[in-house]
Amino acid sequence: MRLWFSILFAVMLTLTGCGANNETVEEPVQDESSEEGQEEGLEELSATVVLSEEDHENILSEDTVTFEQGQTLMEVMDENYEITTAYEGAFISGINGIEADDETSSYWLYTINGEEALVGATEYELEHGDLIHFHYDSIE
Repeated sequence: MRLWFSILFAVMLTLTGCGANNETVEEPVQDESSEEGQEEGLEELSATVVLSEEDHENILSEDTVTFEQGQTLMEVMDENYEITTAYEGAFISGINGIEADDETSSYWLYTINGEEALVGATEYELEHGDLIHFHYDSIE
């Protein structure tokens, strides 16, 4: 009887070891079209740009602009408005035909979300929902 169990055990062990594993593992394939679809589904980044003069009293325009992650304020302004720059492109001296005037000490200044800008437009990377307010005022 012991011999019979030993033979049965050996046969079962052999059959188990020879059993075929028909399971196939498929690796997910990610094609470019699915990546594009995911990118299109992302929320579009936007900010509001207000242009005014006379101590914020006269609103010239208020626009929603779109941008890509990492874009600077200067890049977005250049894409959406007619701007002129000074100091090797580091300073916005004119927007949509309204130019800085040294004789009257009138210049374009800007705030970011209601706070005075501490960096130039070439350094500030826009964030979604920013409120950028450019105001043309004389500095006394």
